[in-house]
Amino acid sequence: MLALQRRGERDRVIRPNEMWRDIQRRFAPDDPTVGGAGSSTRIPDAPGHPPAPERFREAMASQLGGDRPVPPAVGNERWLKHVPTAPCPALERPFTATEVVHALFPVMKRLQLLTCPADGSPCAGCPLCTAFSEAHDRWDGSPTDDAPDWRPSARTSKASGDAMRMEHFRWPRPAEEGERLEYRMAVGAALAEVFNAMLEEMSLPEMMTVYRTIMLRKHAKPGQQQDYANPDFYRPITLSPLLTKALGLVIGARIYHWATKNGIIAPAQIGFMPFHGGDWHVWTLTEALAARRRLKLPTHALFIDLRKAYDSVDPRALMAVLRRMGLPEKLVGLLEAWSGARRTAVSVNGVRTGADRQCGR
Repeated sequence: MLALQRRGERDRVIRPNEMWRDIQRRFAPDDPTVGGAGSSTRIPDAPGHPPAPERFREAMASQLGGDRPVPPAVGNERWLKHVPTAPCPALERPFTATEVVHALFPVMKRLQLLTCPADGSPCAGCPLCTAFSEAHDRWDGSPTDDAPDWRPSARTSKASGDAMRMEHFRWPRPAEEGERLEYRMAVGAALAEVFNAMLEEMSLPEMMTVYRTIMLRKHAKPGQQQDYANPDFYRPITLSPLLTKALGLVIGARIYHWATKNGIIAPAQIGFMPFHGGDWHVWTLTEALAARRRLKLPTHALFIDLRKAYDSVDPRALMAVLRRMGLPEKLVGLLEAWSGARRTAVSVNGVRTGADRQCGR
């Protein structure tokens, strides 16, 4: 009984989403939609169609698209001349243990940020580093005081594409508080050595390139009749393996800081940016509308939602833009090999299909 209780406590810690699903089912046991909005939802077969796992795999394969013609913008100076540039050879320098620790572990009072991830220079020249360092100095290090937020960094309670979870990295620690920084630096050094080998070889091992795709039901639009056997009524979410996610966090921090300190990203861009949020634009639009209403001026707003915007970006065009922006060849080569090797397996009704390659090759 004690062993079962401990296993239950462990599962609630490692998989809090399962705990919430269980609570929902207990409160509404007769509602078939409760606790079933995620990947555990059983997808029904449709008459006249292959079984759900096969049908959804075929639908995903058609979305990935296979081979596509090279986008005309690749190599076309007419378009590339608008790409901002800021060459930074230091972006391809070896990864350090400190970079990995900042990306994977909670912020520690004993670990100061001394150099910018972008180029290894002192933090004073980077607005993101300066803001973090000032917040870190104000933080008293106690659990009751808000710790500064390092972005991008690992987040728990998120699924991954393999059996490992971010909790396996982020939560283990020595019982003695004085030994925790040394432990985390040792983990960071080991992972940095692995990532540096990938950077030097400009390739990833196969285990880091096989992703997992789960299907989430879309919310019904007003008056829409949903067909839960139809792949069009689901949103595919592709999950990367844990080590792949960790590598992406480390590279992402370098590019974030490089782009910010060099003015590559426009001030109006707030999505996916540290210390920003979409509510900023909501506030700006609301105030602009209110001001124009007071002046009795007519206002027109245009909202654009690009269909499958991220899926439709051709990686070859992306790599051409990154090179033009000034990312060094070794780093772009790693990203290019990573993009070209990606494959994903679709998980439907507990069946994991064979891995199909991702789009853009």
